[in-house]
Order: sequence, then C-alpha cells, then structure tokens
Amino acid sequence: MSRKKSQLNIAGSPEKPGGQSKIKSWLENKKKMKSIEEKFNQLYDSVRDSKKMKKKWYRLLSIMIREAIERFPKHVDLKIINAYIQKSKLNNEFKAIFEMMNCELCEPNIHEQFMIFRKKIEVEQTLLREYQKSSTKPGTLDVKNVFNYERIF
Repeated sequence: MSRKKSQLNIAGSPEKPGGQSKIKSWLENKKKMKSIEEKFNQLYDSVRDSKKMKKKWYRLLSIMIREAIERFPKHVDLKIINAYIQKSKLNNEFKAIFEMMNCELCEPNIHEQFMIFRKKIEVEQTLLREYQKSSTKPGTLDVKNVFNYERIF
C-alpha cells in the first residue's frame, strides 16, 4: 500500500515517467505565451496611439481648412472637403451637415449642388440611424429634433 501512495501524485492520479519535464515544458510555454501577450498589448497600444494621432491630424487639417474658408468664404470646395473630414474621419455628422448647409448659401454651380445634395442625404441617413439606435436609450439627445430645429434656422 505504501508503494501505491508513492506512485500517486497530489491530484490522486498515477505519476507518469517524465512528469517533471511536462511541468517544466508547460511552464516554459506559459512564459512564452505571456511574452507574446505582452508584445501583442504593446502593438495594440501603438495602433491605438496611431489612431489618436490620425484623429489629431484630421482635427488640425479641419482647423486649417476652416481658416482658409474664413479667407475665401465663397469657395464651396473647401466647405465640401471640411464636411467630408467631419463626417468620415472625425465622426461628427452635425458639423458635416451644418457645413453642407453653409455650402448651399454660396451659390454653387449645378455639379456642386448635386454633390452637396448627395452628401447631405448620406449624413441625414447616418443621423437617422443613430437616432433610431439611441431612441431606445433613455436620457439621450433627440437628434431628430435638433436636426429639425437647425434646418428651420
């Protein structure tokens, strides 16, 4: 009976020859996985930082375009580009729709009118989707009412 106890490990299963080497290899694999995980986290942080940098770059670009619009207030292309940056890169649909509305006041040609019309529809659809998503959440901003209010004024 003493022989059987010596062959049992702590969990109660019989010891196999080379059990210590399996534990060592398991520990080595665990260390490798931990180092891989740390490298992945570092890579993820650098990607996340690059996204922040891109967002800051687009904000700077938007500010520069805004200054150019102040110098050339009738230039419709600058306003369209700014609206694109606001919607697509900075995810700010409100500023994009306001910029499109300002474009209409600059007497654009027919090609620019069509582009403004098409982009406004895209932004409105995005705002409507967001409204439908947020309408189920209590205490959120009513996008539709804000949009209608801004449309009137």
